[in-house]
Formats: sequence, C-alpha cells, structure tokens
Amino acid sequence: MRGRKNEIAEDEETNVILYKGANLRQLARLFNLDHENLKRHLVSNECRPSGVRNGTEIYKVSEVAPFLIK
Repeated sequence: MRGRKNEIAEDEETNVILYKGANLRQLARLFNLDHENLKRHLVSNECRPSGVRNGTEIYKVSEVAPFLIK
C-alpha cells in the first residue's frame, strides 16, 4: 500500500465497495447473510440506496453496517 494516500485496500473493487457503495450481492457476502435476510434487515430499518452503479442500486457500507452486524 505504499504510495497510496487515504486508501486502505489494494484492489480497485474493494475500494469501490468501501468508498462508493456495495450492491446487495456484495453486502450479502460481506456480512455473511442470505439475500432474503439482507433485504429484510434493509427494509425493516428503512435503509435506502445511496445511488446506482451499472444499473444496480448500491448502499454505503457505513450506513447499513449498524443494521447488519449482530
């Protein structure tokens, strides 16, 4: 990670997820949840997508994490 200021991760995909947002598939893998439980948690806590990437809704990890960590 030498030479990279303000970046924690080495690869671009991880940086995109951490800093721009993750889609439902990525969130499910990150928090070890199946798709249905993930959706249930997001809906019950009124979590809204932070944007769209490649036609898919994305969520800021920092915003949804408190509702997904047990």
